[in-house]
Amino acid sequence: MHYFLAIPMHFILTRLILSCLLMFSVVAAAEKNTLQSINIEITSHLGDQQQFQQNDVLSFLLSLDKDAYVYVIYEDALQQLVQIIPNNIQQSHFYKAGFFISVPAENSAFQFIVQPPFGKETLWVFATDSASVTLAGQFQPAGLKRLKADIKSIRKQIKQQSKQIWGEAFFSLVTGDGS
Repeated sequence: MHYFLAIPMHFILTRLILSCLLMFSVVAAAEKNTLQSINIEITSHLGDQQQFQQNDVLSFLLSLDKDAYVYVIYEDALQQLVQIIPNNIQQSHFYKAGFFISVPAENSAFQFIVQPPFGKETLWVFATDSASVTLAGQFQPAGLKRLKADIKSIRKQIKQQSKQIWGEAFFSLVTGDGS
């Protein structure tokens, strides 16, 4: 004896379409989460020395292995964040791979001078293929922007706006009064 189960054609088509849409959305999400990495190297003008004293003038050197837009953020000892690049004066933030980037630039309107409060500080560098990341904050007199968000939120925002490439690096240092 043979049994034949009659299933309406619209039911089969609906299931097929939903299955295809689900497969497409999973593939699209996987493609969005598969960003190529950008390697970033950071050092200070004194090498990898991580202890700096009051009134030391700091500068950093960055290097990328892929062309990218760079976002440089300084976190002071109180965890306050300042966007260094891009800024109101130096708005260009696209850099070619293989070249050293000096932060601050030689013609910059600001300098990093070690001043209180002292403690652990960090230079964060994010590299991406997105030129249009706008971080919320308020511009300061030297063209730098004091940021409102924390570093985790900033990382997430920049990474989400990246299309194909993304990188992150940081340089930690300790500042003190010299005693």
